[in-house]
Amino acid sequence: MAIARNKVVDHYRRSRRFPQVPLVDVEERIYEREEREPEQATLRQEEYQQLQRHVRNLPEIQREVLQVRFGEGMRCAEIAQVAVLQKRGEEAKE
Repeated sequence: MAIARNKVVDHYRRSRRFPQVPLVDVEERIYEREEREPEQATLRQEEYQQLQRHVRNLPEIQREVLQVRFGEGMRCAEIAQVAVLQKRGEEAKE
């Protein structure tokens, strides 16, 4: 009986030192969030490249508006004020 008891004790000691995690659990943790899946990363990259192509085809003023809105974080109202001031400045030069 002592041998069986010692084997059980040894088993529990080893399992605490080196916990075993089923492979299925590891896989679920890795792909817990869909964004982390390789297919999703590839799709995001393709979408980003397509977006860049479309932005390059926009007129310069529209590209500038996108830059200050999303690149510099300006609000739409601020962009409109700047656009009005620029338009007035251009008209004054003429």
